[in-house]
Amino acid sequence: IVVDRGDGRVVASNSEKLRLEPLEGRANAALSYLGCVTIDPGIYDLRLAAIDAEGHRGSVVREVNAWKMAGEEFTYADLVVNHGATAGDGLRPDVEPHVDPDGLAAYVELYGATSDTFKDVAVTFEIADDSDAPALIAVPVELKTSAQPTWRVAQGLVGAEPLPAGRYVARARIMRAGKLAGVLVRPFILDAMPASKGGPILVPSGFVRLTVFDRNAVLQPTLL
Repeated sequence: IVVDRGDGRVVASNSEKLRLEPLEGRANAALSYLGCVTIDPGIYDLRLAAIDAEGHRGSVVREVNAWKMAGEEFTYADLVVNHGATAGDGLRPDVEPHVDPDGLAAYVELYGATSDTFKDVAVTFEIADDSDAPALIAVPVELKTSAQPTWRVAQGLVGAEPLPAGRYVARARIMRAGKLAGVLVRPFILDAMPASKGGPILVPSGFVRLTVFDRNAVLQPTLL
């Protein structure tokens, strides 16, 4: 159920009975439910409830900010992250994905009034302990043209090999004309590198592997 926070009106709802399955062959992949609705720009509550065959039930409520994209001088969509285990795979927006140290796949779309809007726009992908912590790894990303001349895409596979397993956040830091235009944050879980890991690293089609990191950041006492 999607509820408008302004007037409490239900703007979308759906109910169905189905068996949830992992969408990929990973041992730690969560069961996934994927749906979509079209809504006007605004702030909403997304309410999700589920019940299993044995009667166990639960629910969660999340705030959703539907940003206005069309007609804006400069804006951007949300940050999507996941692992990049198999070449050619799409990037699915898991709530808190498990990521191999081989790399964190990150993706964000940017929109402008004209193509000249992006002349002074820069995006950096970061990995940090939490949303406010200093970056442990920071990599600038080249903007790529997209389906429309006024759209750009920032995407890449950020190598996380220097970091120990644990919970982290990915950040997309967006700068415009030398000033901070926005910071997008997504949590993820970095899994330990399997002892038997070997062979070539497979990168999703269309992604560039980003392996540069800030040496001073990863040598901080908090990381060591």
